[in-house]
Amino acid sequence: RDRDVTGVQTVLFRSAAFKKRMDDLATRGLQLVNVGTFDQGGKTYWSGLFRSTQQSTLLLANQDWDTFLKNWKTVTGSRKRLFNFTIAPSGGKTLFSGLFRDLGEKHSLWVGQNRKDFQAKVKELKDSQGLQLIDMNVYKPSASLLYAGVFRYEETPNEYWQALDRAAFDKKWQEARRKQMQLVDVETYKDGNQRLFDAIVHAGTPGEVVIGGDAAAFTARWHDMVAKGLRPTDVTVYRERSEERRVGK
Repeated sequence: RDRDVTGVQTVLFRSAAFKKRMDDLATRGLQLVNVGTFDQGGKTYWSGLFRSTQQSTLLLANQDWDTFLKNWKTVTGSRKRLFNFTIAPSGGKTLFSGLFRDLGEKHSLWVGQNRKDFQAKVKELKDSQGLQLIDMNVYKPSASLLYAGVFRYEETPNEYWQALDRAAFDKKWQEARRKQMQLVDVETYKDGNQRLFDAIVHAGTPGEVVIGGDAAAFTARWHDMVAKGLRPTDVTVYRERSEERRVGK
């Protein structure tokens, strides 16, 4: 699906078509700022948000961890920094894809930690180096859930919410809105039979969150948000009882 919304587009395509669309939008000044993947009928599809910006974006896609780490070290050897990434299973492998742009701040990347260790790492990097979590993923390469996160130096303090059920997430979000905080990233995943949510928030215009809509319902809400002057900043596609659902903000 492809919808044009005042300088912001979201697309859902197979990998070859996604790359072609990405190159086409780049010629029109729209750069990829958020990327994700999901499975549908045994096939992997890509989702992306594109925004008008003068900064070019580098995409490293479908790489195993050793390859991605090697390229991450090479790319970040200059001023480019990873700012958005996704992790997905494919053919028995765990593949990594990431977006880089010229940012230059101190940074870090941690991958493959359990929930408790990852939460401790978020606090450690924030307290000792001023590095804050800006994007994260929860994935399941085997029987256990693992966490991965991108960190960068930022002066605006943020909060990280971990392993919340829907009721707890909604309560935290309403509290955050009252404090004039906005969502930076939202991830949802299953832990056993329970659906959980992780989120990163920081100070800013709160905006709105749309959770649980199918494609048609999500698109309708999206246009409602645009009519209010809001633009999408993050989209996650997930399945609930074999039905495709979306989280957007």
